[in-house]
Amino acid sequence: MNLIITDSGLGGLSVCANLVADLSSTTLDEDFDIKYINAVPEKYYGYNRMPNRAEKIKVFDQFLSVISHKYEPDYIYVACNSLSVLMKETTIYKSKNIPVLGIIETGVELLMAHYIPEIINIVILAAPTTIAENTYHEKLVAEGIPADTIISQACPELANTISNDPAGGMISNLIAEYLSTAMEKITSTCERYLIYLGCTHYGYRRDIFKQELEKYPRLFKIINPNDAVTINLFPAKNNYHSKGKTGRVNVEFITSYQIPKREIATLSNYLKNVSPTTVYALQNYILDHELF
Repeated sequence: MNLIITDSGLGGLSVCANLVADLSSTTLDEDFDIKYINAVPEKYYGYNRMPNRAEKIKVFDQFLSVISHKYEPDYIYVACNSLSVLMKETTIYKSKNIPVLGIIETGVELLMAHYIPEIINIVILAAPTTIAENTYHEKLVAEGIPADTIISQACPELANTISNDPAGGMISNLIAEYLSTAMEKITSTCERYLIYLGCTHYGYRRDIFKQELEKYPRLFKIINPNDAVTINLFPAKNNYHSKGKTGRVNVEFITSYQIPKREIATLSNYLKNVSPTTVYALQNYILDHELF
């Protein structure tokens, strides 16, 4: 099985690490070759900094075309909320030659599984691109959830701060600010809250989200879609139990630019207890200037 996991940066490595850990705990009938490929074209030019939606789609479309031809995956999983919004506009997705799945579908399924009518508000915390597209709100309303119980809150620069602030002081300040703004938007009388981490980076500091949320006199549950990707990708994972063969799980990290040492150190610390294999891939990443 050849699988590509991609994200606009390194947040999706937590998705990769969870998947690797889950697969590694199962005796497999086949090898899993997992490539985590950074979808950001340049170090300081991510999708949230691109001038418009058309440019974002153009860059991501080119990227998916290159990696699909170069690596010939069986599946592509878009472990990025912002890019999951855009992926249906790409050539590879429309062609249906390679299954392209996204974390937004994972997230909506997870939210619906925990939702209780007339009792729960849903607070979506995500990057500006994800919030601007309004995809979560629209999909949840289509599932029958009242619009006034869904709060969407953009969190500019939070993902980048999580990658570069191992001490967590700046992260705490940003999370406190964004939660305060989100809570002010609540108009429904529901007293329980699903706090949805709508960016793959956010799960790295779930502890700080929990700490800040405990300052509010409300019952809450943090929903992190990074934890549920195995179910979304391989709903019949038990079918991979050995029938006399032992498969391996191999992981590579590929990027078009050099990853800062500070970021590698921070993320390695977050992931070391989840998947040492993924950490090794990060620390020994492959530089490929021809991804775009």
